[in-house]
Amino acid sequence: MKKVSIVVPVYNAAAYLETCITSILKQTYKNIEVILVNDGSTDKSGEICDQYAKIDPRITAIHQQNAGPAAARNKGIEKASGTYLQFVDADDWMKQTMTNDLVTALENHEADLVICGYESDKQIYVPSITGFFDKDVFLNYIGLLYKQIILPSPCNKMYRLERLKNNEIRFHENHSYGEDLLFNLHYIENSMSFYLLPENLYGYRQNSDSLTNSYMENMFEKQEKLYSKVKSFLEKNNRWSGENITHIETIFANGMIHAVTNLFHQGSPLSMKDQKRQLKILFNHSRVIKQIPYFNDSIQAKIVGFFIRKKAYRNALLFFKIKEFMRNKCRRVFLLLQRMNKR
Repeated sequence: MKKVSIVVPVYNAAAYLETCITSILKQTYKNIEVILVNDGSTDKSGEICDQYAKIDPRITAIHQQNAGPAAARNKGIEKASGTYLQFVDADDWMKQTMTNDLVTALENHEADLVICGYESDKQIYVPSITGFFDKDVFLNYIGLLYKQIILPSPCNKMYRLERLKNNEIRFHENHSYGEDLLFNLHYIENSMSFYLLPENLYGYRQNSDSLTNSYMENMFEKQEKLYSKVKSFLEKNNRWSGENITHIETIFANGMIHAVTNLFHQGSPLSMKDQKRQLKILFNHSRVIKQIPYFNDSIQAKIVGFFIRKKAYRNALLFFKIKEFMRNKCRRVFLLLQRMNKR
């Protein structure tokens, strides 16, 4: 039974950390090492890491100054000594057979990467394609798996540690957007075989400080850089064609809508004049104009696509103002209901 290293980046996760660690220790696959990387937490997370390290010899607690999840995961890769490697986020959890199921699939099919589904509080995500794929075939599904939100995360996957270390595959510590996806693309580029499981074996918790709930400066520029890197990866591997183009362009058309929504977020420092000016810049951006045919993934996307075609800046401004107003109102109602339920 080969050892599996499980790396957990930890930052101010005291409320959920014990649930996460317990789910790891309850794995039916017992030959594991757990590397808890406390990334400068200011709550009791560091203490919890040390307590568990004292209880179970398979656990190692590492403490470092806050440098972000990418740096914490890289530290875990550096310290890992297993044959295989998994990542678990500190506020998430693993189903009891996850590690065993991933190891079994990896070894039975001699795969370099195993991918499974996962679940959030509201939804289950599973790959629509399953089974064994060699690289030549797998690359045709990059766009599909990205659109299904199966590809980006490192937490629903099992890697071969030797392949990571030999090819110096690490998370980009200077990227604050899309570093997980770029890590996986780098690994895929250096792999030859893949296996996808239909089961959702990982539990993901969406927190209030996620990207969708906070203002991000220069969000569109960051998306544009990520789009360019994904496109370059597919062009390099002769796969910028067919469904890959359709899915990637649709993803980033939706991303443009998120970037515009971000301008009107309650945490945005922009004045209405600045918002309108940024809106015009985005609507006239050459890539956005080329993506107009791909604004069709939802009713909202079709509306925004219409605004872009017609250069209807005032209508767009009103649309996103109303959208953010309703979003804030729903959030306040939700918080009120939460407080009432706690009484």
